[in-house]
Amino acid sequence: MESILDAAESVVADMGVDAASTNAIAERAGASVGSLYHFFPSKEAIIEALARRFAERKRELNARAIPIERADMPLEEVFERVIDSHANFVDQTPAFGPVYDAVLKGPGGFITSDLFDALVGQVRAFIAARLPHISAKERETAAVTSVSTIHGVMLTVSRLPRDQRAPVLRELKRMMVAYFRPLEEPPATAASTRAKSSSRESDLHGAPRARRQKRSTRSR
Repeated sequence: MESILDAAESVVADMGVDAASTNAIAERAGASVGSLYHFFPSKEAIIEALARRFAERKRELNARAIPIERADMPLEEVFERVIDSHANFVDQTPAFGPVYDAVLKGPGGFITSDLFDALVGQVRAFIAARLPHISAKERETAAVTSVSTIHGVMLTVSRLPRDQRAPVLRELKRMMVAYFRPLEEPPATAASTRAKSSSRESDLHGAPRARRQKRSTRSR
């Protein structure tokens, strides 16, 4: 069965999901079409099996990138590890994008939902270990936001020519670090930062009024 999935992954990478036929997959696997149908009743079943394979790979690489015991690593390193591991997966798995798109459109969409939920769970646990001072609601929001953003950008990157991927990935890392940096601040520091920001806004809005009041006083 694994040899058939290997062949299917290769065929999809070469010609896409729509053009990939069970005959082409069986030929690439060095098997008869009859033996292919013994394991998979249709091409759609093969594509769903590939999607499950890819989902498991992504869960494993994500777990390796953010182990709980390394929750205190520098923030930049966190996203270097996460984004580089997913980017390498995209580079090494050209069939991922087409397969993911195909299952989203068909009855196998639950596979992508399960993958998303699994990744969010991993990230939520990592955030809980790294940022115990933030609330459960903030952890959930941060986990969903980060998984949605990284996963969405990776799908886009998978469709880009290889020479256009590096700048997008670099900006993704910067964006994620900028998003998480305020969450890293202890509560007292975060409150102080918000107070200073509010004070600066008050000064900006209050200064024109003060100047107008001075001019009005002088005119009287």
